[in-house]
This record gives sequence, C-alpha cells and structure tokens, in this order.
Amino acid sequence: MISEKVVQELGFQPIGDMSIIPASGEPIRTESYIIRLDVPIAQNVILPDGEIDNQFRLFGKEIEVGKLPYNPENYDVLIGMDFIGLFHVTMYNNTFILSN
Repeated sequence: MISEKVVQELGFQPIGDMSIIPASGEPIRTESYIIRLDVPIAQNVILPDGEIDNQFRLFGKEIEVGKLPYNPENYDVLIGMDFIGLFHVTMYNNTFILSN
C-alpha cells in the first residue's frame, strides 16, 4: 500500500479500486494502482584487472497496490508478504536487510 504523498509525487493514475481489510475487520474501498517495485541488490563483480567491484542490480516485480485510507506521519509504503517473499530477509542489530 502507498500513501497519498507517493501517489502525488510520482503522478500515479488509478486503474480502479480494491477492497482492503484493516485491523477493525470492516472492508474499506480504496484506489488501486499498477506499479513496478524494485529493490537494489548488491553483487560482487570481478573486473578485468582482477579487482572486485560492488555493483547493484534491481530485482522486483510489477504489482497492484492500494492507496492507504489514512495519511501516515512516519512512512509512505507498506510492503506485503507477497513482495517480501521474493527475498531473503535478515534481521540483525535493529537492521532489516532484503537480499537474494
């Protein structure tokens, strides 16, 4: 899910609407969008001179997201398990790391 701020700043256009079920259990209708969400993944590459370089490639997928029905103060994106499940998750020392 994404905030109104993300919708405005990136100029997303709604494709329709979707139903979400918040903690209250009462379904809410909200606008939906198709977006491409990628995470940069670091990969060590050996250069022709033998040195090792750290390069990044994007990994993710196109997904349908809904607009949050409220305006959060401390975040703009909620990532679901359908996306997180594409990655290896490490939680260490108060750090959350997505990799593959």
